[in-house]
Amino acid sequence: MCDPYDSKGFKAWALKGGCPSISAVLGLFKTLVKKGFKVFLLTGRDEETLGKVTVDNLHNQGFIGYERLILR
Repeated sequence: MCDPYDSKGFKAWALKGGCPSISAVLGLFKTLVKKGFKVFLLTGRDEETLGKVTVDNLHNQGFIGYERLILR
């Protein structure tokens, strides 16, 4: 049985800005950027509330060089 999604808990966690990257996803991202692909990142995170912290966290985790980040 899965726990129900806790939107308030997720938001509190995301606002801390310490969301770790998934190493395989980061590796693929870096490979695609290095090969010249334009990478777009898509998330269901709310731009108004979590936009800045998401951009900062992505940068801190090594996601540098993407074309655009699309937030809800």
